[in-house]
Amino acid sequence: NEKKYKVIPCDKENYRKGTYDWFHDLEEFCCKLEAKVIPQEDIYLDDKLLYSSEQIKGYIEESKRLSIQSKIDGLNQRALNKLKNEITGREITYTPEMKKQLVKDHTKRFGEKKWKGSIYDLYSEFLIKQKEIWHDDITIQEINVYRNEFDVYDLAALAYIYKRVKETDPIREAHHIVVDEAQDFGMMAYSVLHYCIPGCSFTIMGDVSQNIHFGYGLHDWEELKDLILTDRFDNFAILSKSYRNTIEISNFAQKILQKGSFSSYPIEPIIRHGNEVSITKCHDEKDMLNQSVRIIQKWQQEGYDTIGVICRNAMEAELAAKNLGKRIATLESDLEKAEFKKGIMVLPVEYTKGLEFDTVLIYNPTSNNYPEDDGHAKLLYVAATRALHELAVVHVGDVTKLL
Repeated sequence: NEKKYKVIPCDKENYRKGTYDWFHDLEEFCCKLEAKVIPQEDIYLDDKLLYSSEQIKGYIEESKRLSIQSKIDGLNQRALNKLKNEITGREITYTPEMKKQLVKDHTKRFGEKKWKGSIYDLYSEFLIKQKEIWHDDITIQEINVYRNEFDVYDLAALAYIYKRVKETDPIREAHHIVVDEAQDFGMMAYSVLHYCIPGCSFTIMGDVSQNIHFGYGLHDWEELKDLILTDRFDNFAILSKSYRNTIEISNFAQKILQKGSFSSYPIEPIIRHGNEVSITKCHDEKDMLNQSVRIIQKWQQEGYDTIGVICRNAMEAELAAKNLGKRIATLESDLEKAEFKKGIMVLPVEYTKGLEFDTVLIYNPTSNNYPEDDGHAKLLYVAATRALHELAVVHVGDVTKLL
């Protein structure tokens, strides 16, 4: 219900919610819940063993894909069948009234027919336990049934809890799932998809070098390969040929990646040469603005249609768009209203992933804007690889060591 609920961006402070460890913690939480709510002791009728603890545990083990509620329903039915087999034809031992009471007692021997608790309450309980485990290392807003904002990993957790605890009528929502920009999603999302839609096939594509979400997302393919590639017909392939950038831009971008501590896959640009990447150091903000206008006007005269000015964040992009707009025509900078068409776009780097421009100007990539770490190396790599034909850099003060 979009009027009642809203999907919100992930909180960068709580990046653990997107990890494989988080999924395993949720898995363990549900296992402990199952052990707590499903009785596993021997069931006797007078002195006769009806249903042994080993048989109960065996059924639970064999029914791993069933929800807790489905296991309760199945165990109730088995206990009832065993009871009926035992008391059938024993009118002397058990009167009709006794039989009726015994059937009533065993109909819900393992629990009610409908799960009465809320998945929101269970998720809240899980988050509280996670907060206790991680102590001050993690800040978690406890949810309750009245909360109406969820990020993608909250939704994944709620989907898993529902499937694992409450679902009694499985619905197969998909036969094949295609994921693009795969690096944007952490293993929590993939683990839940894999569990909730069993037997589904996947096409998953992305570039782990473009994981710009710091704590979130995929840093490499190894965990996902272990989870998904289990069939002999499954395949992992590297598409290393780049048709976007010139050799000069591609080489420049690869040198940025080499400053990171992560492993990356080699890129083979097609044989298409262009100008070397220019880096212009400016005296002050006014000079940087003048140099930017000069470079952009030169590109326009050379016939380039789409020009991207890439800033570190939304605040810097808004200011740059305002100042450039006094000298040259720029497109709408409000990202909610922006249309991607011919002209000059001024954007924060996070919003450029997946886009491409004829030419790109990286605006003021200083050491403060892009510290020398893995996350910022990937951000700068994304910015550089948006350019098809020309790439330029303007800055005031010390340029980032990543360049």
